[in-house]
Amino acid sequence: MSSDNLSLSQKLRELRTIHGYTQKYIGDYLNITRQGYAHYEKGGRTPDNQTLLQLAVLYNLSIDELINNSLIPSTLHEEAPYSTYERLNIENSKTKSIVQPSNSIEKNLLQNFRQLPPNIQLDILEYVKYRRYKNQKQ
Repeated sequence: MSSDNLSLSQKLRELRTIHGYTQKYIGDYLNITRQGYAHYEKGGRTPDNQTLLQLAVLYNLSIDELINNSLIPSTLHEEAPYSTYERLNIENSKTKSIVQPSNSIEKNLLQNFRQLPPNIQLDILEYVKYRRYKNQKQ
């Protein structure tokens, strides 16, 4: 956008567009309807704190970065028009590193993970990151 400041509703719309997500995808991720999420982008409703946290995690931003009136970091624009999942595949193809399950537990985990909806996959990913962090501190 060309203005120096973005409202939260404008920022949510731009972030969604940059990442290639649909309103339905974000609604599913937040466990609300597409229409419910659309109200956030139109400025008709303001997300509660839990929803802001979920959105910050989704876009890999701090809550401050999400809610302040500053522009979206240009690095996000440079990554467009690919979605997060497409970027991961592109990055893997560039580095030629393909992650393969190394044992039956990983294979079972991956098979079950792929059958879950995106919002639950992201919850699990955040939990795994948290557990890894806690494990490193021990």
